[in-house]
Amino acid sequence: MKKYVYVNVEYKMKDMVMASLLEHRDIIDEYICKGYDYVGMIPTEMNTHGCYRKIDLIFSKEDNE
Repeated sequence: MKKYVYVNVEYKMKDMVMASLLEHRDIIDEYICKGYDYVGMIPTEMNTHGCYRKIDLIFSKEDNE
């Protein structure tokens, strides 16, 4: 059976009209080193214009317990 982990990441406002996301790379690298596979992402919060504000990064690994 696979174990799934969801890591919530929030976009940081860069200025009044732009947001940026950089820590996702470190999070992905961290979980890959722990033996997880990156599965994908799901938006968990959007603004009224449809732009992502928060996402969940999804990782999986075989649960050997």
